[in-house]
Amino acid sequence: IDYINADAAEAGGPYVINFDTTVLPTATPTTITIGDVNLPVVTQTSATIDASSAGVIIRGAGVATVGLEFSGTNATVIGLVVQDFTSACLRMTGVSAAVGGDPTAGEGNLLGGCAEAIEMSGSTSIAHGNEIGWDTDGSAADVSVGIDASGETATVGGIYPNLVGNATTGILSEAAGASIRRNTVGFSADGAAAQVVTGISSVSADAVIGNLSNPVSSNIV
Repeated sequence: IDYINADAAEAGGPYVINFDTTVLPTATPTTITIGDVNLPVVTQTSATIDASSAGVIIRGAGVATVGLEFSGTNATVIGLVVQDFTSACLRMTGVSAAVGGDPTAGEGNLLGGCAEAIEMSGSTSIAHGNEIGWDTDGSAADVSVGIDASGETATVGGIYPNLVGNATTGILSEAAGASIRRNTVGFSADGAAAQVVTGISSVSADAVIGNLSNPVSSNIV
């Protein structure tokens, strides 16, 4: 992270951090423990952390408040497990951030044990294909808010639905023009109940939540 942040001569990226799958195989994932100091904020444009083919767990074990934070535009996080931070598992403040992707390609993130699993405040950002509210062994890893989307025209779900359980609020939309579609809230992948007190909460009058004319685009809550 320090290296790409310092690489001003080639500012604009893209920059990709990926992992050697022979060293970090998915079958035996490796845990990176973050203690009392947060990792540096990723400030560069078009930075990606891609663990879609590797086994990487970032776990808080002290007073570190955020698992990973990106402030540059076009940031992407796919395939990570991030657990047990007092504030946010992932914080995305830049424009056009992307969190997750196709779960069948390993691009979804597994997030839990944080106050907010995904905090996404940049406009035109998307969170899709993520699993929130569980740990790696399938046990509950409670969150206060699964996805907090406060940037304008944010997208939550869509082609790749998010799965959110074990939360006080599953999805919180504070964004003008937000689209919230095809998410499953309050259930696990096998259909078992995973308690969520408030499924979807929107404070934006023009948010689009589901689609009555197209059940495929509806949320399951």
